[in-house]
Amino acid sequence: MLVNVIRNAVESRPTGATVHIGCMRIGHHIEIDVADDGRGISSDAQKHIFDPFYTDRRSDGGTGLGLSVSYGIISDHDGQISMHSGPEPGTRVIIELPVVAHSRSSLA
Repeated sequence: MLVNVIRNAVESRPTGATVHIGCMRIGHHIEIDVADDGRGISSDAQKHIFDPFYTDRRSDGGTGLGLSVSYGIISDHDGQISMHSGPEPGTRVIIELPVVAHSRSSLA
């Protein structure tokens, strides 16, 4: 899931974007923040960005499955994903996942 999000960020510029990744615990959630300095995403595209097979990079080999699969995995783990991109270059993806406490015996 995270590889798909990072790959999207890197490929957001033809020459490769700079990507910053952060992670922190906020209460009972882990927040993963992936930010890039790529070309950004139009407001029309943002409405469909998590839809299966939606891509604006088909000519570059994009399948439109990476973010859709990521969305499904995150949802299956009771998490959320959001994307923030404006008229300026750059996009920020925030993934929130719940922290689940495990005892050592449950990990075996």
